[in-house]
Parts: sequence; structure tokens; C-alpha cells
Amino acid sequence: MATMPRFKRVSRSEPAPGGSGRFDRMISYDAFGIRLDSDTELPELDRTAHGSAPVWRFEQRAGEPETSPGSLVGTDVVYDGIMVSAYSAPGLIRLVYDDTGTFEVRQHDRSIVCYPGRTATPDAIRADLLGRVIAFVALAGGGLALHASAVCIDGRAVALLGPKGAGKSTMALALVQRGARLITDDTLVLRFDEHGNAWASPGVQRLRLWDDSAHALGAAGEPRAGAKPTLALLPHQRQFEDAPLDACYVLYPAPDSKTALRRDRLSPVHAAMACVSFSKLASLAGGAEAITVLDRGTRLSQAVPFHAASVPRDLSRLQETAEALLAWHCEGTMPVPNVTGEC
Repeated sequence: MATMPRFKRVSRSEPAPGGSGRFDRMISYDAFGIRLDSDTELPELDRTAHGSAPVWRFEQRAGEPETSPGSLVGTDVVYDGIMVSAYSAPGLIRLVYDDTGTFEVRQHDRSIVCYPGRTATPDAIRADLLGRVIAFVALAGGGLALHASAVCIDGRAVALLGPKGAGKSTMALALVQRGARLITDDTLVLRFDEHGNAWASPGVQRLRLWDDSAHALGAAGEPRAGAKPTLALLPHQRQFEDAPLDACYVLYPAPDSKTALRRDRLSPVHAAMACVSFSKLASLAGGAEAITVLDRGTRLSQAVPFHAASVPRDLSRLQETAEALLAWHCEGTMPVPNVTGEC
């Protein structure tokens, strides 16, 4: 078994440096297929100086939005009874959170404006921005955001879909441990080229997983009750360029811990429905947005194979399970961890 490479331990519950994390000038970040110019520190993303990706601007403003919210298109549960509601108006999506406040996605000038609520924290604002808000940005740009993690294997992306607790982050880390490169965790933005091929864009490249999973993979630090720790990867463990999508796996637990990893090909109809079920927008996408999500899910189901993957719920078998999945996609021998180069 390969030695687990070093990871830097990061806590998402800690406040951003400088309190609010606000800057006097805009800082550029490269992620999700866009360049995001932000007045708020986003330590989860990589800074960039230039690039050809579409530019969006994020800023925080005091007070309340001036215009009416538009038509309600959907609601969703964030956690523990905290809700978010989505409203749609021409060229505008407004997300209203019970705790963090209001986000506006303005397509006409490619801007995202946050009006923080009274109980908003820097961590919560960043989490909402890099989740559902970015998902609406992707939708506006012709893409599709899935509740998924993804890795690069032999130069091609493999997506891991599933609900909370399905083991997406754990499987992604196990694959990285065997030589794959992380593309993103939790939010996967996919875009389509002129030939209909799907491409996975790097996103948040820090893995959040519970201590028992981290311990099983040799990546655990001090336990923190009630919160998922975050593991920051080293550069050679990360994929920095878009990668063509090779396959999508919908993870679900095997009937018993002795069963080996198994995959079953989904029909195009079931694959498209999986895209809808695991869209990052979930029930927030109603009306025209729901039709758009279904259309792009259908395109994705025609572009790449989807499989239902039965995963043993035995942490001691993680490496074995990861090696089996790698074998389905490796054209040759995967590079040994800690060696740079294309995966």
C-alpha cells in the first residue's frame, strides 16, 4: 500500500483572516471555468493574474436589494431548518438565505452581489457562494453544476455523484492516494464544447470528510467534534486544467460489507434523471431553470456513460475499492503519489 502523502489540516469553522475577509481591491480567482474577481477573500480557490475564461465579479454590499425579488421558482433546505429561496426576474436570479442574507446573480453584467444578513459569517458566505450561487452562474454560462466530486485519471475526468453521506469525498481522496488528481469536491461544474463533449472544470480543491474516513486513509489529524475537517492537497495532487469527462458514477452503499465494488450502466433516461436529482440547484431550479437543467442533463447522458456504483461500506476496504475503480479507467500504470506530471 502506498504511503499517504502529506496534507495540510484546515478548519472551515475558523473565521477568515481579517474578520470579514474583505479587501480594498478586487482579487482574481480561477475556478469553475470562470475568472472570479472578488472583494472578499476566498481561500478555497487559487488566485490568478490573467486568463481567457469569462470574468464574473463578486462583491458584498450593506443594506438590502433595491428591486423586487421577482417570481419564486424554488426553495431548498440548507441545514437544520435553515432555508434558501430562489427568485427569478429577467436577467436576474436572487437567492435569499435565512442566515447569510441575499445573493444576486446578474447575468447582464456578470456580477454577483451579496447583501449579508445580520447573522452571516465569512465561512457561511463563502460556502453559499461556492455552492448554489456558483451553480446558477454555471447555468447562466451554458454549463451544469452537479453535487459531485471529481478526479482526473489518465488525463480524463471521472465524476462521483450522490447525496450527502454517499462517500464522494472519501472515494475522491482514496483515488488521489492512488495517483489520481483532484478536480473538485462537492460542486462539479461541467461545460459542453461545440462537439457536445463534456468538460470538467477545477473547483474547490479541498476535501471535507469525517474523521473516521480520514483516519482510514491515514490523513487524520486532531478530531473535531460535530464538524467536518478540511484537507488541503499538495499541488501535484490537484488538476489545474479542464479535463474531458470520461464517466459518471452514482454512488450507493452495497448490500453488505463483503460485496466488491460493482457498476451497472444506467440507461440514458435514468442518467438524465440522475443529473436532475444530483443537480447542485436541487429544488431551487423551477420553471424555465428546471427545463434547462433537464436539457443539459440529457445532453450529458448522451455524452458520457453513467453507472450506478455499489460501494462496500467498509472503510478498511477503501484502497481496494479505489484500485478497482482506477482499473476501469487507467490506460497504463498510474503515477506514484508525490510525482509530478500529467495524470
